[in-house]
Amino acid sequence: MDGSAKTLRQDLESQGAIRRTGPLPDLKLQLAGTAERPFSRKGWLFELKYDGYRLLVVKAGGAVKLLSRRGNDLSAAYPEVVRALEALPHPSLVLDGEVVVLDAQGRSSFQSLQKRAMLTSPREIAEAARRWPVVLYAFDLLGFEDLDARKLKLSDRKAVLRDLLPRDPTSPLRFSDHVEDRGEELFEQVQKMDLEGMMAKRADSPYEGGRSQTWLKVCVEKRADLAIIGYSPPEKSRLGFGAAHLGAYEDDRLAYVGRVGSGFTDQELAELHRR
Repeated sequence: MDGSAKTLRQDLESQGAIRRTGPLPDLKLQLAGTAERPFSRKGWLFELKYDGYRLLVVKAGGAVKLLSRRGNDLSAAYPEVVRALEALPHPSLVLDGEVVVLDAQGRSSFQSLQKRAMLTSPREIAEAARRWPVVLYAFDLLGFEDLDARKLKLSDRKAVLRDLLPRDPTSPLRFSDHVEDRGEELFEQVQKMDLEGMMAKRADSPYEGGRSQTWLKVCVEKRADLAIIGYSPPEKSRLGFGAAHLGAYEDDRLAYVGRVGSGFTDQELAELHRR
């Protein structure tokens, strides 16, 4: 495939993409379930699990928005990604991916990404973009021009996505590659490289907004001694708190390292908030 709009469109239409007018309806991120252990299985794709921020990319009429999982517009925080998306010769796209900062070994560094996420000044963001440049790993294609691709097989969506993205290894836009069937082999490499984990996805699955068992995350178990140094207030019907903010000692200095909001029961949320 040559990556031209005509060819990409023909391929999506031949696979059964739905033509729509206006923005894609019910645009929600697909969320993964959890697998207790790595597995190999025919008909599944296995990708690296990145330690970054999940982003929904919406490009309409050439204008780009980077939306967080909660729907917040993070476009101003990652100008190098916005510029690269604007430069694509396709005026309308919807992509799913994860923005990361890579360290010298090519591993995603959440701590470096956190430093960028805390900045709001355009001058500081521009300076941080030189010090901690980000990369968007795109792993799914939801829409192209006026076509809704969400009902297509994941393997077909990714085939078009691969040809849509630039092949330049220095670009901030990267294709999130995968291996077929051999999840346990990939997970062994993930462990050796001290990476976050892997994602297992059924190759024939459509894109479903919300939690789905056709996507499973398999995490490398890691432990660390961290201090709870603050918390965010809860939203909507959640109890206790939204997220616990964590710190770790670097020499004699307590440094902010991130936050965690998932994995707590209602009882644990209430008890931790009381404490």
